[in-house]
Amino acid sequence: MHVVTLDHERIEKVVQHLKVLRDVPRGMDFYSVEGADGERIVLEDMYPPLDDPHAVDLFFFACLNQYGFWYERELGGYRAPMVGRFNGKEAKGSDLLWRLLRRQLGMDPRFFEPERLAALSSEELAIALRDDVGTPWPDFATRVRLTRGYGRALSSNGWTPRAIVEHANASARPLEEFIRLTRHLPGFNEDLLFKKNIFLAMILARRPEQFLKVGANEPWPPIVDYHLMRVILRLGLVELSPHDESDNVRRLQVCPTQESLVRTAVASVVDLLVQRTGMTMAAIDELLWMARRYCPEMSEPECSACQFEPVCAKKTKRFQPILRTTAY
Repeated sequence: MHVVTLDHERIEKVVQHLKVLRDVPRGMDFYSVEGADGERIVLEDMYPPLDDPHAVDLFFFACLNQYGFWYERELGGYRAPMVGRFNGKEAKGSDLLWRLLRRQLGMDPRFFEPERLAALSSEELAIALRDDVGTPWPDFATRVRLTRGYGRALSSNGWTPRAIVEHANASARPLEEFIRLTRHLPGFNEDLLFKKNIFLAMILARRPEQFLKVGANEPWPPIVDYHLMRVILRLGLVELSPHDESDNVRRLQVCPTQESLVRTAVASVVDLLVQRTGMTMAAIDELLWMARRYCPEMSEPECSACQFEPVCAKKTKRFQPILRTTAY
């Protein structure tokens, strides 16, 4: 039997730690970052320029593909993260994807339109996603299938990403309506927690153009991917049964029930951190997302550099639940 519980005592320690942070992140805007001198640095090699007419199409396609950046062992379990090269520099999964899609936008802006994606060949997608050295994409055939299905679902109904955003903005609760409209699209319809849908909504709402007009009082559900699961498990905010702990530290594949229990528990933790600290979901998400840099998959954690070090249980052998999914 799988047993997953929350450690409320340690959660409270993290809450109190976050309440006294000097530098509370405002959340990523998917256009720029703040430099050491306080100036904004535009990430022009990762994200579309301001007011680009194809930006919304690109963001939909990028989030469609925000999953599964890791390789399996031959007999099952986790082998290694996806790491490629772009312009001579190493780039991991999601960062590599953003850079490749930004390059494609510059080369062929209409690539991301639904009608184009509906008929896209596997060769065309492979060329668009090819890095400097031809790093293989995990489960590439599924990416082709989802891309075509997504394109066909939109184009057959006369919908576009822009039209979905405009329809959501016309409702009383744009975020809720946006999730409702996207939850039936291939690539966005397999996840009860709607990770990719919410992530896409956050991008569209937080970009400087504010494509999606989410009201201040509309609650944001948590975004839970495997990096957040790994960080929260290592922080000790979620506890596992001894049997599940053994499978976890050995990085073995788990059953969907076991994975769902952990992921749901992590979502509850994120909700609690938002409620108890008064921070936005975007701020909590950024703090946990940044912590993944110091708690990586294949090397020893850099605990001294991590924002959570004073309140961390340092259960550094723990890992994210291993399950091949297109949800995150």
